[in-house]
Amino acid sequence: MPRITGQVDWQHLTQPEFDRIVGPLLVRFHDDRGDGSRAEALDGRGGDGGCDVDVHVDGVLDIVYQLKFFPEGFSGGFRDTRRRQITNSFNQAMKLSPRRWVLVVPRDPTPKERSWVHRLAGKQEVEIAIWGQAKLDSELAKRSDLLAWATREPLVDTLKVLHQEQAGLVRASDLTERLGALRDQVSGRSAYWDVAFQVGRDGAITETLYGKTADAHIKEPIRISFHVDGAALDATTRTAWERLNHYGAGGVDLPADAVTRFEIDGPEWIARTDEGGRLQIGPRPRLDEPVILRTVDEEGFTLQSVRAVIAEVGVGSKGQSLSISAPGGLELLFLIDTNDPGCRAEVTQEVSGHNASDVYAAMQLVESMATAALVQVMRGSTPLMGVRPAPSQRERAPVAPAYDRQLVEDLAIIAAYASIPFDVPERLTAHARTEIRRLRLLLDGAVVIEPAFGTLTSTLSGELSEEILGLLGGPVAVAVTVEKLEYDVLGHHIPVRDVVIYSPRAVAQDGDALGAAITAGTSAGASLVMRGVDGESFWAYMPSRMNGDTPVFPTALDIPGIDEPPLPNRTAA
Repeated sequence: MPRITGQVDWQHLTQPEFDRIVGPLLVRFHDDRGDGSRAEALDGRGGDGGCDVDVHVDGVLDIVYQLKFFPEGFSGGFRDTRRRQITNSFNQAMKLSPRRWVLVVPRDPTPKERSWVHRLAGKQEVEIAIWGQAKLDSELAKRSDLLAWATREPLVDTLKVLHQEQAGLVRASDLTERLGALRDQVSGRSAYWDVAFQVGRDGAITETLYGKTADAHIKEPIRISFHVDGAALDATTRTAWERLNHYGAGGVDLPADAVTRFEIDGPEWIARTDEGGRLQIGPRPRLDEPVILRTVDEEGFTLQSVRAVIAEVGVGSKGQSLSISAPGGLELLFLIDTNDPGCRAEVTQEVSGHNASDVYAAMQLVESMATAALVQVMRGSTPLMGVRPAPSQRERAPVAPAYDRQLVEDLAIIAAYASIPFDVPERLTAHARTEIRRLRLLLDGAVVIEPAFGTLTSTLSGELSEEILGLLGGPVAVAVTVEKLEYDVLGHHIPVRDVVIYSPRAVAQDGDALGAAITAGTSAGASLVMRGVDGESFWAYMPSRMNGDTPVFPTALDIPGIDEPPLPNRTAA
């Protein structure tokens, strides 16, 4: 483990090295807390060679740390396989019912990776957290003895290659000077190309080629060729390889046993032939070119449009690829065959943590692809390119999960009404979700059952009133206009005004006694409590948002996955 810079190079460890450092760190972390928690490292419980660290408090399992040595993260070409491993480990851990589950990885997660991990909980009552490089560095720095132990081995192999085994033992600056001189020598080999090199933990040398000039590939051409044994690829890697090979899209990590020959043809300083080895290709650096993405119908009318950026453009043996990112967590990959007028689109959308209005606009654009004649990329008002969705693509147009789709639409409509931006939450309680839904339906001009109004209470003045006496005789219709009603939406109090609170069948509590008191002139200060028949809640609606012919009858919330009481009998109402 040649780490001599005073900190661990987490992403270039091997898995055993990673586990060997993190395990003791977690044990010490809990020992130092002084709260009675005790950590113990276990090997391979998840069935995938990963390591767990269990934390018990008073003999009861409290926390499970799941170590995953994924130095490249779990997105892109690593997405399916690694996320499946994480999911399997999480499910195994949930059988033990811990209070908290923590994923430990050697690099900091991306926002999308973090959102995905937190969504693993679903409806389960478990806290989820992630320890990445920043957290690992922070906790290791607090324990200088562990840090010294983890970084104590000098870079002896490199010094031997330079025939300067003693140089690092004389002055602290010797190694820097020697490596700097070697770096200058490497850079001086070509006027057009530069190479950054790195020695891995297993002795593997990584060389990254950079062009010094924009025409380096013309002035000093370098051709790289290799042979890939497709039979040695798993399904996920094969898909990534075919997408890259056929359309120039994304990147791929080819295992050593799949690359049987690797050859570089070019100037003497780089030309060589190897028998093979692990080969990582791409992805390219993002372009992030601002554009407008829109769908149009057969007559050229715009169906939907969103602001977006071109992330990547690629060319392969069968056609081209275009990768586009749009606000609202939308990622689109268009695969365009040279000999096929239709294109395929691969769509992914991470909604949690993104602005609900952006997410809603992106969902509408994706849904419009099912009927669109053309998908266009525009810069300002100028079309840059257009692709026609293949017929099979229209039939398989992706649709967001019903719960997510409805929640996003509700939040977007409320955001437009209140002029407040809302981010889509990772999870909601049933109460919070129904509160959002009722407000959205009110804004749509619907009638909703409002549980907050189980009764209506007023204070009597003591005056004899035939109108009041009429309320005491039996089930009657009652309607009261409330000047302002507030709904809680993701921590914001949203007011709606002039809301009618209504019941078609309400009865007065202790009506006979109140009637006698009113008649006797002794009712001043008494409370008149009106309650729905059979305990039914009052209804709410906003007349200003209703159509003139809209019947006053409640609308079901219809939230996927959330049960609600049956609506009242329409005849009785």
